[in-house]
Amino acid sequence: MKIANLAKLEIKEEEVPFYISEMQAMIDFAEAVCTAQTAESADKVKALDFNDMREDEVITSFDSDEILVNAKDYEDGFFKLRRRA
Repeated sequence: MKIANLAKLEIKEEEVPFYISEMQAMIDFAEAVCTAQTAESADKVKALDFNDMREDEVITSFDSDEILVNAKDYEDGFFKLRRRA
């Protein structure tokens, strides 16, 4: 109940056992992740080639002047927006 109060959750007394088991399952999972053997996995990840990407392809886009026709305000080919704090 302390965690529920800190999180400002309204939990009925009869729901407490359910949430205790759910929290315990999350804690058990976190412990399993922390104690997982990662040495073998690290070697496998290093073997992957992450540089296998597609080539960049230039495609036609909209004309800037055509887009800015409906702009409330623009400058040097860019939309001009009010500064927000």
